[in-house]
This record gives sequence, C-alpha cells and structure tokens, in this order.
Amino acid sequence: MTKSVCIITLLSLSFSIAVAQNKTGFIDMDSVISSMPETTQANIILTKFQDSLGHAYEGLQRSADSITDRFKGCGDYMQPEDSAAKSLKRDNIVKLYQRIQNFNAIAQNLAKQKAQEIFKPIQVKAMAAIGKVAVENNYTYILDINAVKFASSDNNLMALVIKALGITESATTVITIEKDN
Repeated sequence: MTKSVCIITLLSLSFSIAVAQNKTGFIDMDSVISSMPETTQANIILTKFQDSLGHAYEGLQRSADSITDRFKGCGDYMQPEDSAAKSLKRDNIVKLYQRIQNFNAIAQNLAKQKAQEIFKPIQVKAMAAIGKVAVENNYTYILDINAVKFASSDNNLMALVIKALGITESATTVITIEKDN
C-alpha cells in the first residue's frame, strides 16, 4: 500500500513538473509580416503585377465593346438575307465576352499565385524568427493572437520576434497587441 501511494505521488509530481514546463506565447503574424521591410517591396511588385493584369483586362473589354458597337451600327443596315452573317457575328461577340470572363478568373488565380510566390520567403523568414524566439526562450507553443480568445500581455512575444528579425522598434509601430474579444 505504501509503495502504491509513493508511486502515485511520484507520478503526480512528475505530471506537475511536465505541465509546468510548457510555456505558451503569442504573436500577431500579420503584424510581424507587415513590419518587415521586405513586405513593402513585395506589395509594390504585387501591385504592379495586378495593374498589368487589370490593363490587359481593360484592353480586352474596350476591344469587345468596340466590336459590339460596330455590330450594333451595322446591324440596322443589314439586309434580311444577311441574317446568317448577323447571327455569326453575334455568336462571335458572345464568345469574346466569355473569353473576357475566363481571363478575369485566370487573372485572379495568377494574382493569388504571384502573391504566394512573393510572400513565401517573407513568411519563411518570419517563421524562422519565431522559431528562434521559441527556442531561445524555452517556449513550447507560440500561437497567433487571431486564434486566441484571451492572452496575458506577459506572453506577448512581438518585441522579441521583431528584435530577432533585426527590426528596430522605431522602424515599426506594430509592437503591441490588444485582444478585446
């Protein structure tokens, strides 16, 4: 009986020590990313890419509108025997607008892929800094504040992560996190 009590006591003491060793902190990944200088350049590149897609879309749209206007203008002068030609032109215009709609969907996918391509190295660098802070400060878990309902400000690791990235506090205003909900 005494042996059982000693084993149970030892196990519960071990469990208490193991639980006490878990350390949890939090960061705001969006703020980390936005505070990195690389993000400014990435946003400029992405905006230029999106603008080029937008200009291509607008060019296609202007072309289609021009063809449609010409068709409408000529349609009144077409003879009844030209109805097959009129129908063919109308079908071609409909196909052109469908291609424009397809281009729009493709452009959105291209923009999303470009954003992922551009921001991946930035995210990798941020994750490396977070990992470094976790290891150096013995954190078991680091959570994104957006996934947490409540967090003590004592566990806010933003300043440590920003420092690990080599960003001076004067270079960024995104250091503190307030979570109301």
